[in-house]
Amino acid sequence: MSSKTIIRYNKQQEPKSNEFDSQCNCIIVEGRDDALFFEKILYDMGYDETNAIIIMSDGKDKLLNLCRGVLKGRAFINGGSIKNIAIFFDADDDIDASFSAISKCFTNNFENMKIIKGKICESFNGGRFGIYMLPDNKSSGALEDICIELIKGEQELAESYLKCCELDIPNSDKKKRFLQIYLATKPHLCRGVGMGFKRGAIPTNDKILGGIKEFIQDVFDSHYVS
Repeated sequence: MSSKTIIRYNKQQEPKSNEFDSQCNCIIVEGRDDALFFEKILYDMGYDETNAIIIMSDGKDKLLNLCRGVLKGRAFINGGSIKNIAIFFDADDDIDASFSAISKCFTNNFENMKIIKGKICESFNGGRFGIYMLPDNKSSGALEDICIELIKGEQELAESYLKCCELDIPNSDKKKRFLQIYLATKPHLCRGVGMGFKRGAIPTNDKILGGIKEFIQDVFDSHYVS
């Protein structure tokens, strides 16, 4: 993997107009774990800092504002350095409500941009645009659900610990703690599932990640070698 990073941590770090030889591809995500997770996926697909960036917000509450800012910014409109955009957004407990919230953001701000769940759209700058609801674009859940699926068969220690704890906390928090316990059993400390996936503590699996990779490929409109 390249020593450089393709992750930008806020809108102020949008690419400059002369940063790329040609227009680049962009992924927008909620937080740091998502950014590190997708950085590993992009590198595995053959992308690097010369043709792709990841812009992350500071959480779900700021993601819609970030999307609005990027889509109205100089980097995206009028032939700027960003050409295609894929947005990855947690479905949480209600995938329809989560999708409705983000699609309203675009229809309220861009009258010619119609968002259809699971479909790739042509954007007003001539590029391609799409929204993918994690974990699989059809189920409720989040990034943690993908990671739990990836470590099935390797989680006995963490499962035993959680059964003993019987914590009275929301299910989403149980998943986060479950994965923290799993990562703590690995030789190298990884703070968060994103870094765990990037460093190989959480294994990759094309069968599980195939839908995400295909979606990225469709938005970016290019071939990747798995």
